[in-house]
Amino acid sequence: MHILVIPSEFFEHKEIPLAGIFQKDSIKVLAKNNCKVGVLAIKPEFTTYDLIYSTVKTRIGAIKKLSLLNSWIQFIISLIVPVNYRLRLYASTDCYVVKYKGPYSLTTKNDISKEKDWIKIGDKAFKKYISKFGKPDVIHAHNIKFAGILSNALGAKYQIPTVLTEHSSSHHFNKLSKSQINALRGEFQAIDIVSSVSPSLSNLLKEKYSLDKEIDSLPNLIDLDFGKHVSKQKRNSNEFKFIQVASLIPLKNHELLIHAFHKAFFKENHIKLTIVGSGPEFQNLTQLIETLSLSNQVYLRGELNREQVAQELANSDVLVHSSNYETFGVVLIEAMSLGKPVVATACGGPNFIVNEENGILVPVNNKKELSRALIQMYDSFDTFNTKEISQSVYTRFSEVSYWKKLEALYKRAISNK
Repeated sequence: MHILVIPSEFFEHKEIPLAGIFQKDSIKVLAKNNCKVGVLAIKPEFTTYDLIYSTVKTRIGAIKKLSLLNSWIQFIISLIVPVNYRLRLYASTDCYVVKYKGPYSLTTKNDISKEKDWIKIGDKAFKKYISKFGKPDVIHAHNIKFAGILSNALGAKYQIPTVLTEHSSSHHFNKLSKSQINALRGEFQAIDIVSSVSPSLSNLLKEKYSLDKEIDSLPNLIDLDFGKHVSKQKRNSNEFKFIQVASLIPLKNHELLIHAFHKAFFKENHIKLTIVGSGPEFQNLTQLIETLSLSNQVYLRGELNREQVAQELANSDVLVHSSNYETFGVVLIEAMSLGKPVVATACGGPNFIVNEENGILVPVNNKKELSRALIQMYDSFDTFNTKEISQSVYTRFSEVSYWKKLEALYKRAISNK
């Protein structure tokens, strides 16, 4: 089977190393099951407005993580060199990639003009891809905006079945006009097979866009290589370590966790909390830790790579997830794969991951209940079976389980078309 994957995010980006990590995990499974896989990695890096605003005032959007000088160079090149000559085709691990490196077009201002750019660039990238590797059997887009919109355009033009997996939390937060909702409803309806990463997200999509089609469940998978190289350390019975792994943004609600931890364990110096992640809340959280006199118990570790995250999880006892909303929660299954029980807010995705055998679910944004759950987890930690937690998560979210569901979606899309 020949599958063309279209991410809505960056893919194999030198300055954003974790970009496209979910797609890469999926591609690895496809390759293991003898699929030929291609990727259209065409997300433009910024608009002209982003570039000018970042230059004269402050860094915003993608440009926060990009070199400003390189961005200006890309912009100048884009004025001189046509799109077709800025598409690079190369062989990557498990797949072939056509990558666009450059900004949106000069006049791009809003989502409608961004959609036009995606279709324009995507069509040229698609032609470049099929000239070398042939026409795919299925186009698999990740997120309706903007990969799904592009896949609809390509699928209609070239008569190729389309599959969509929705991951984005934007559907929960974005307040859309009636016309915007109708436009996205039309895009969802046009996709041959729609899936999402959790039942809660499927229900949200159906309700928000009044969809009358089935939305399949295609949860993210656990990478079998995750934690493969962690050093095994004997648990220190004199310390108990909680850990949270999440970007330092308001959505993840680290502030709530720190307050709940303070309420539960203040001055119990053998109980620790490590927070892994980077983001705009770093200074605020640092100040909060100092204000609450938790500097000897709560530590901000900053951004770590995947192997370092695995090692931090292996060195900890319990993962805590205090997010206000989550479509899935990959870090939960990563922690569980290492045998760690979790405390998580019932914020969407975790609702179908966490159960009484592997952790505790608490209401969203409730300091009292989160504090109580932390204490309960500390007191009952020895009742959790780490081997069973690990085995269960591999059964539910393994590569084998993922492939069976994915293959069924592809075959149905081809049959329906």
